[in-house]
Amino acid sequence: MKGVVMPWQLPPLNPLRCFEAAARHGSITNAALELHVTQAAVSKQIRALEIALHQRLFVRLHREIRLTSAGEEYFATITQLFGELDRATRSVTSRRERARVRFMGYNTFNLRWLIPRLADFYSQYPHIEIDVSDNLEPVDFSRHRVDCAVRTGRGEWSDCTSVLVAPIEFRPICKPLGPADPPLDQVEDLRRHTLIMSATRSNVWGHWLRIAADTQIEPAGWLTFDHGSYCYQAAVEGVGVAIGEPIFVDADIKAGRLYYPFQQSYQDNISYYFLHPAGSDKPGVREFGEWLVHRAKSDVTSALPKNINDYFSESAAVF
Repeated sequence: MKGVVMPWQLPPLNPLRCFEAAARHGSITNAALELHVTQAAVSKQIRALEIALHQRLFVRLHREIRLTSAGEEYFATITQLFGELDRATRSVTSRRERARVRFMGYNTFNLRWLIPRLADFYSQYPHIEIDVSDNLEPVDFSRHRVDCAVRTGRGEWSDCTSVLVAPIEFRPICKPLGPADPPLDQVEDLRRHTLIMSATRSNVWGHWLRIAADTQIEPAGWLTFDHGSYCYQAAVEGVGVAIGEPIFVDADIKAGRLYYPFQQSYQDNISYYFLHPAGSDKPGVREFGEWLVHRAKSDVTSALPKNINDYFSESAAVF
């Protein structure tokens, strides 16, 4: 009748499994070892399959078995079907086991550090999905719908676990100068340049100038952006001289898009920390946190002075 789906005509599945293993190994003994049953059990299952199919699948010799022509054809077909079934099973299982981690960082941290490195994380942990958001507020895990976060501070959080990620250090950065640009050989030369700063770090230029030259200067102009990521892009485009964090511009420095006109740096009294609720066992959070901390440490030791390792020795990562 049209529209009626006929029932599948399937062989008994346990005998089919024994047949496939015996045919693949060319041995009843090895098939029994793989399936953790006796040789007699494998032989019995294969015989049951032959009865069900009304076909002989093996020629049984003294110390070996050989596929009949019907057995060879049947084995070739079910090998493909077993492969498709294996792939379908792995696909469904991997979807079921994927962990979803909700992370909250800062706009600049996410854009300039995390996102360019997420491919590395996914290559190591393809079963973990990271939802990335940004927020300037202090994290409150009872209110914010996130599983972990990166925040700045001194490690003083008592209501959650905090792990040191990276120190915060600032240095002037700008696009390599051309012949028509004003020189930038000494701090006083900044008077002829536009200085770029972030609204959330409006005091950093003043701190750096006191350390570098014990002075304040009046530059050619000031340009303020809401986010540090805008400052870095403006510096890349040659708009002016920004003051930024080496871990966010290390790739630009190495590629020659930016350079440090001065070697003096200003280290803030706070650092980046990875936070998650104390005692949390949310799948994926531990793996993401450990990857983030270890990757950041590697990047910081590349971007900052070698003795920065002393900074990390003061705080061991605990998850």
